[in-house]
Amino acid sequence: MAKGLIAEGCAKLARSLELLRRGGTLLNLAVCRQKEGRYATAFGLFQEALAIATADGRTDREELARTAIEELRTRLSWMEIAPSAGADAAGLEITRDGVAIPREAWGTPVPVDPGAHTVAATAPGRQRYEITVTLDGPGKKSVLIPALEPIRVEPPAATAPAVPPARTSVPDSAPPLADSGAAWRRPAGIAALAAGLAGLSIGGGFGVKAILDAGETRRLCPGDVCTTDEGLGRHADARTAATVANIALPAGLAVAGVGLFLLFWSPVPRTPPGKAPAGLWMAPVVGREGAGAGLGGTW
Repeated sequence: MAKGLIAEGCAKLARSLELLRRGGTLLNLAVCRQKEGRYATAFGLFQEALAIATADGRTDREELARTAIEELRTRLSWMEIAPSAGADAAGLEITRDGVAIPREAWGTPVPVDPGAHTVAATAPGRQRYEITVTLDGPGKKSVLIPALEPIRVEPPAATAPAVPPARTSVPDSAPPLADSGAAWRRPAGIAALAAGLAGLSIGGGFGVKAILDAGETRRLCPGDVCTTDEGLGRHADARTAATVANIALPAGLAVAGVGLFLLFWSPVPRTPPGKAPAGLWMAPVVGREGAGAGLGGTW
């Protein structure tokens, strides 16, 4: 600053203030900003330095800050920004040089440095408003934000419908075109039929078990009077097996019926060469642990 390199001096003082905010540094930077002609910035720095000097009991710094503040009042440029009548839309945000201005500060004159300042206003669904205001000396300028225009969304241009390509004949070896909405019916029908047959098989097995347990119960409990644990157990097993059979047989029959309906309702696709035709099979299965039924199919 003593050599007249004001910009370089202000940069070093600003960096020093970032590292440690002290009253002496504030005063030096305020003087530097004043020499730069940034009177509003210097005014704010002197006010902060005055508060610190008063708290620290530094009357010399306090007197320097007060004198500078009174001198700067005559040089300040003031700007007042506020929305005009009917312009306060929902979500309206006003900025000055990219810094948002709080609503409580709208309509209040604030000191700004001389030069060009960009004032902008935005709101959801509204067009952006922007204006550049230049202050070149002491005085006050007011900026009224007009009502923001709504953003108009243009409807898409109508386009001619695409012309479908001409249909060509399908060779005999190619599978027929089938309704995509019906593609699920055949596999669903096969699955439902398989599940229904499985239910019938289970119900039949438990039905046979119920009959056998009932016969054994009559042997162990003559006159329908059970006097042994084995007879009571056989009687309970017979009732349980009968219950399972009564549930599994009707349910299996119903599900199998749904599967048959879907199979008859769905189109039958052509079988490609070299591939086994779709079908469903059921075969008895006998092993060391008992007997049952096996289900299988291709599609």
